[in-house]
Amino acid sequence: MPEKIPTTETEQTKAKGEIQLEQVAELEAPIKKIIEKIKNRIENGEYGLIIGDDASARIPTRILGDFIREISRIRGQLQPNIIFIPGKLKGGWLELAEQEQFEEHISKFGMVPDKKILIITDTVFSGESLQKLVHLIKKAGHIPEIATIGQEFNGPFGHPEKMAEENLEGAEIISGEYEATKERQKETGWAHTPQIYKREDFSGVYKVSDELKSRRAIDDWSISPERKIMTKENINDSRKDAKIMTKKLVDWYESQKQDEK
Repeated sequence: MPEKIPTTETEQTKAKGEIQLEQVAELEAPIKKIIEKIKNRIENGEYGLIIGDDASARIPTRILGDFIREISRIRGQLQPNIIFIPGKLKGGWLELAEQEQFEEHISKFGMVPDKKILIITDTVFSGESLQKLVHLIKKAGHIPEIATIGQEFNGPFGHPEKMAEENLEGAEIISGEYEATKERQKETGWAHTPQIYKREDFSGVYKVSDELKSRRAIDDWSISPERKIMTKENINDSRKDAKIMTKKLVDWYESQKQDEK
């Protein structure tokens, strides 16, 4: 049987192994900036666990987290595990029992003592959504760092009451300095929030307050069968794009290291 030749532009893009989704493609430049800022920490194996802020940060986490794991493997360092926890946890998590549950959870997934925890998210504004998670990490005796695609200082409704550095107890924020197009800024009012923000049709999950794990979007009874099919396709495409992006970043990084020699 003769090989089928891709006819549509999408099919041709898939056949070439190129990134299809604009929402994923625009993450490359900010993630490169993050890598440049933390490359020495990656090389030294400073991270013992990577926590992705569910849900729209799943794709950035897969890209940057898998990049860190691959470079760690190449360098013979410990490969930190990747887990996903909703950043927006209610105050109940600050009780002693919940603290113990959190520590058991991160220990179960391979958290290494005396190493840092890297939180990956898509956007930081006031920092309130990550406040409880940062507090739990610090109380567990670990140093949290936050890698974010973009960081907002002004939104459509002005300044936050408290700035992120105050809400996040001084945890270091490593920004990819994402900047939206002028058209998107006019449309949304946000200058540094990527398109992946709040896109459960790409991540495949959505947050529920005070739950440790997010829920699958396709399990939502209110979603039509047509929307479920489209969501599945978007999820598959975004995951493929994330793998392509990770490989591209590893190749870029390793070529830079060769040039430095």
